[in-house]
Amino acid sequence: MKMFGERLQTMRKRKGLSLRALSDRIGNAVSAQALSNYERDEFCPSSDILAKIADALDTTIDRLMARQDIEIAPADIRLRKGAPLPSREKVQAVAAITDFLQGWHEIEQILDLCPRPFKKPKAIKMAEVESFATKLRRDWKLGSGPIASMADLLEHQGIKVCALKLPENLFGLHCTAKIKGCGKKISAIIINRRHNRECRRITMAHELFHHLAHCHKNDEKAARLFAGAFLMPGKHLQAQIGKRRKRIIADEILLLKRIYGVSAIEVLLRLNALGSLDDHALAYARRTYARQWQSREPLPMPDQPEHNPELPSRFRKLCVQALAEGLISIRKGALLLDISVPEAASIANGRRP
Repeated sequence: MKMFGERLQTMRKRKGLSLRALSDRIGNAVSAQALSNYERDEFCPSSDILAKIADALDTTIDRLMARQDIEIAPADIRLRKGAPLPSREKVQAVAAITDFLQGWHEIEQILDLCPRPFKKPKAIKMAEVESFATKLRRDWKLGSGPIASMADLLEHQGIKVCALKLPENLFGLHCTAKIKGCGKKISAIIINRRHNRECRRITMAHELFHHLAHCHKNDEKAARLFAGAFLMPGKHLQAQIGKRRKRIIADEILLLKRIYGVSAIEVLLRLNALGSLDDHALAYARRTYARQWQSREPLPMPDQPEHNPELPSRFRKLCVQALAEGLISIRKGALLLDISVPEAASIANGRRP
């Protein structure tokens, strides 16, 4: 039962429950103090109490008893300035990310995959951000056109991406986790599942900058500049719209947002950063046709699976692969995918893609 306490604490915090609230959920079968003792591994619950706790946390006994090798300290969660996360919600987010990365760690061990080695972000100057984005695209062999899927790209590069339901004012974050026993670190980019596809793309590019680099002066401004440059390369964008415009209309911006898969306001800001649209033209757009774009996205892009919703999928693919090759049991597959055993059996038997 050793390590059960840490796992119980992670699952409880992921649900946003206090010890008292969890005790209430199990009909006060045990007290909050007893639950605290379980979390400190001072006592072990009976099988009956264990079943009640699992049910109260909407999980299974197997999932509750699983080993936990991932450790994340609250200080290892990096949030954007101006979007503070209340302490309770931050604790909940840390628990959810810990659980997510634990699954990644397990499937990589099962499939004998080597995780991307952790590298400290490189220090760059604001004047180098544009060239940094261009060089990264070149190093990753992306060409000069639009990126089809940021989620697929990041996961192909070995960067772990997790989509969680976060507070509306929180666009995304990145974090560093420690693997117990070996001293290695892994990092992940977290996006807000509540936000639209355009916002998720920009957020992933924004957090990619924080993952790879930092700028001592105004790190957030540098990340936003990088996101625009990475998703909307200057030469390609100017070939679509011209090197310098005195005025631009809404239909042109909406066409560009479709090409690059970003929000309309981000297109305007990118054109301004390139010098294609001067400050006066940008101000005019924001006073007139673009006035509502900051709060309401015009012509939002489809968010269904068949239209590339910009959500991570590699973890599920790896779990399905392990099931198909018989490397894990159906029960283990259900545990990793957080689904029922019958659902995992259907996947293993080829009845679901």
